[in-house]
Amino acid sequence: VLKGHQESITSVAISGKYFASGAGDGQVILWDLDWNSRRTFSLGDSIVSLSFYGDYLAAGSQLAVVFDLKSAGWKLELGQSTGMITDENRPLQMVAFSGNGHLATVDIDRNVVEIWSIGPVDGPVRHPVHTIVADERLGDKDGVCQSMQFSPDTSEKLLALSVQPGSRLKPVGNNIIHVVNWETEQLLYCMDTGVGVESALMATDTALSFSLDGKYLAVGFNNGEVKMWEVHGYKRLVHRFTTEKGCGVRSLACSSLYAHLAVGMDSGTIHVYSFASGGPLFVLSDGKKAVTSLAFSPDGRYLLSGCEDRLLRIYEGARIFAFFPLK
Repeated sequence: VLKGHQESITSVAISGKYFASGAGDGQVILWDLDWNSRRTFSLGDSIVSLSFYGDYLAAGSQLAVVFDLKSAGWKLELGQSTGMITDENRPLQMVAFSGNGHLATVDIDRNVVEIWSIGPVDGPVRHPVHTIVADERLGDKDGVCQSMQFSPDTSEKLLALSVQPGSRLKPVGNNIIHVVNWETEQLLYCMDTGVGVESALMATDTALSFSLDGKYLAVGFNNGEVKMWEVHGYKRLVHRFTTEKGCGVRSLACSSLYAHLAVGMDSGTIHVYSFASGGPLFVLSDGKKAVTSLAFSPDGRYLLSGCEDRLLRIYEGARIFAFFPLK
């Protein structure tokens, strides 16, 4: 019998060796891909995001925490909360690993990203190697970071952030995509998505996704739309479609094998599209609660989904491969 989360799953991640889920109960549950073993880590507050790099697992919660999965009990906390913490100002950290082992952390209520270096022996450095204000015009606090992802093309040194102007409780205006060169700490450009948040509900870290080659960027919205832009050149909008009318997009993930884009919905369905053409391929429908997070395995074979029904599902191609009732 598998003991699991007591609240909705908020983030999932998968690597060549492991897959993990995090939830509102503050628990991170880790399995080996041979399905034979499982570990649980407690962070004490809702998990915002998870990300793998080799045997490192980063988890974003009130703090950003890095676990070395080869060393039992080894972890490093990045960033400390200060002052009185309330539901309104409680810091929540979002995390993302690059393909070459750099870790980005951002407090979702600030406009500042810190980049940390992961070493093969010594582990993460104690201080960030780069600190980036995504958009000086917003200041360091005006805006909520809803999504963050490195470009899969590691030579580009690009990091994309989806920022909603305003605050968690009072969003204003349209969602803005910021593309930065994290190595030079420069903002390259901003793109107005033309879509604002319809409620104070924060999207998960997977609501933004690069294509495998890093040439395109997809963003999902609460109104059910998905838009894809060119990252370079004229940054033109190349695809735009509505998955389900009246149903919001909660998560996105791009396959490294088939160039498929998986779109998780509030309705519990997963729509899979061609990233190249923007055309629909198939629909997975196994739950009735929102699909809060999606992740493809590095080889593109499996799709991992986490939902508000506390179920963690693994798909192979267009069919369900396995699922674990986390109750």
